[in-house]
Amino acid sequence: PSRGLGDVYKRQQMNLLFYPEYKLGGARRVMDILERREFLTELLAGKQNRTQIKIGTETGQNALAESSVICSRYSVNGRDAGAVAVIGPMRMQYAHVAAQTAYVADRVGEMLTRIMREE
Repeated sequence: PSRGLGDVYKRQQMNLLFYPEYKLGGARRVMDILERREFLTELLAGKQNRTQIKIGTETGQNALAESSVICSRYSVNGRDAGAVAVIGPMRMQYAHVAAQTAYVADRVGEMLTRIMREE
């Protein structure tokens, strides 16, 4: 099932400019694609409380052919609620980044669940 896309918060995307993989307009192409809400909906889709890794063309976009996406979904009150994702070069340390992304997603879900219960 298709999920609607609520608020999207993007941070640190300018860091792409520091990677040699993104020279010659590569960073701009990645940033442009991140402005497409329908693409983000598809990219961030996944199973509840799971971490998914997409490498290169697995992302479904030519602009991300030299990139990898690690996405961890989180839940609030037991319901799928959102995702935390990292986009970077294919040479990233997958195990490390996946563990960090999953940890942040778990903490976000726990904190939002606690806030919702207090209201």
